[in-house]
Amino acid sequence: GRLPAQTVEEVAGYVAKVLAYEAHPPEDWQLHTLLVADNGDGYDEGFDRLLNRLEATFPAAMTTEKVYMTDLGCAYAGRCPEATEALLQGWNAGAGMLVYAGHGSIHRWAHQPLIFNTELAALTQTAKLPFVLALDCWDGYWMFPQKYHALGNRDVRSVSQWATTVLTETGAIAAYGPAGLAYASSEERLARAMFQAAFEEGVLTLGDLTQVGREAISYSYEARTYTLFGDPALVLAWWDTAFITPTVESTPTLAAGSPIDLNTLVTAEMVTRYGVTFTQTRWSAARGTVDADGLYHAPTLAGPDEVLAQLGPATARLTLDITAGDPTTITVKPASLTLLPERTAMLTVTLVDVWGNVAAPGAVVTWATDAGEIDARGVFTAATTPVTGWITATAVISAAEPYTLTGQGRVTILVDEPVAVDVAPAALTTTVSNLSTLVATPVDAWGNPVEIEMTTAWHADLGQIAAQPPTTHMPMPHAIFTAPTVPGTGHITATSTFTLGNDAQTHVHRVPVTVTSGPPVTLTVAPPAVEVAVGASAQFAATLRDRYDNPVAPTAPITWTADIGAVDASGWFTAPAMPGAGWVTAETEALVGTNWVRFSNRARVTVTSRVYLPLVLKGH
Repeated sequence: GRLPAQTVEEVAGYVAKVLAYEAHPPEDWQLHTLLVADNGDGYDEGFDRLLNRLEATFPAAMTTEKVYMTDLGCAYAGRCPEATEALLQGWNAGAGMLVYAGHGSIHRWAHQPLIFNTELAALTQTAKLPFVLALDCWDGYWMFPQKYHALGNRDVRSVSQWATTVLTETGAIAAYGPAGLAYASSEERLARAMFQAAFEEGVLTLGDLTQVGREAISYSYEARTYTLFGDPALVLAWWDTAFITPTVESTPTLAAGSPIDLNTLVTAEMVTRYGVTFTQTRWSAARGTVDADGLYHAPTLAGPDEVLAQLGPATARLTLDITAGDPTTITVKPASLTLLPERTAMLTVTLVDVWGNVAAPGAVVTWATDAGEIDARGVFTAATTPVTGWITATAVISAAEPYTLTGQGRVTILVDEPVAVDVAPAALTTTVSNLSTLVATPVDAWGNPVEIEMTTAWHADLGQIAAQPPTTHMPMPHAIFTAPTVPGTGHITATSTFTLGNDAQTHVHRVPVTVTSGPPVTLTVAPPAVEVAVGASAQFAATLRDRYDNPVAPTAPITWTADIGAVDASGWFTAPAMPGAGWVTAETEALVGTNWVRFSNRARVTVTSRVYLPLVLKGH
């Protein structure tokens, strides 16, 4: 609805007319309709017959009076005072509705014209004011500032604007007409739909009634031009009694998106003055949707919704409690978590329905994680090593058929700031002349490597050690240690320095080093040659040696053999009783790499005769 008022006085005048209309007791004039028809522009265009067809839809209790320019013998050109006077007399007599069909312009009805807007000043009726339904052109014109300036010094406000607001005491209680050009065929369809809604469905509120007419011609641009001048909440005085009574004591509850028949929540009845009783209410909703039959569909967002039931002048407001539906998703919060080792965090779950509404709590939730520990309350304790993993919540939903929902949150465990430097290996055992790599790594309190810029100085008290430049595969400070060619023990010292904030921190780490002999390459027998007398003995020893002649501990027993005399398992040789020469041989096996290698060597043995010294006897 629109009030085309230009002054405060016009607004106040219209409000006064509405209040007086609503306070007026039932009288016959309210069921009386004044039908006014143009005779056409140069020929009979059938406006009177259009009104006769509409009159046929009126109930018997409705009375009518007709002001047809054709019946009054008006010419197609020139004024027709008889018609103008008949219109003013019928309007002044009082009527509940005035329907005009014909031509119209910005400021007049009919081409002759039938009446100019300013001539409505002759109206004297102040109590029995009609609702004007204009089936013409331009009667809903309201533009301000005016598009059309005065025509020959004539006021260019429409007839309907004059009737509703310019005339503050007389005129009309409301008016409905097009703001531009319109066609009689569409307008007849509009009016027929409005009368059917009023007389067969009980729609008496102007806002709803005029909307029915607009929807009936929604196919045409005309639907967008028809404008109601007046209060859309005004109820035409065609009713006798009306009530709407809620039948529920508590607030109805239903799930988001679900339907309900609102008519089951009230009892309603309106008895009209034209003898028809209606019980079907019209509904509107603040958030949900409701059709013409009262079938309501809850909004998808949970929360209260207010619905309005209306039947004629009777209204009732009900509040519906829209709740979340059955959960369809479980959300873990926070969805992403970043912690240091052994830090804790509380996680929660939210169950939401298909619309995203938070469902009522109560489901049994269990927790699991691959990145630390989590208890039944959802308190998560981070692992001691850096890792990226998941925290999983599983909820069992109680329903007619219980079901399970699973949700996950991402968790990332970071390393803490460095507190020490680890050198790997922590202890080094290597063989002579072998190369070994040592790496210095800053670590946090849990021994996790920390990426931080660090320098390391290396020192060895045996062998040699040299720092190496960082590489893609070895970005941390590292060094190459070259073992000496002689077995021994000692230490490698790493002195590392890094900066935390503005503080330089130095850490010294000592690595014990053990250098052992290398793999055996030969077996030596000592002595390599021996000369013994018959029946005498000699000790042989066999030793495995590496390439630097360092003795190597045997990994298998040494086997001794001799082709002269005898030799036992310890290498103890016993010469035979007869002189001669031969060999004592030592053999053993040793694991070199992954292969067993046999080693042997021998010593030369010469057995000589026993030497007797001459016996000298001396006399006395």
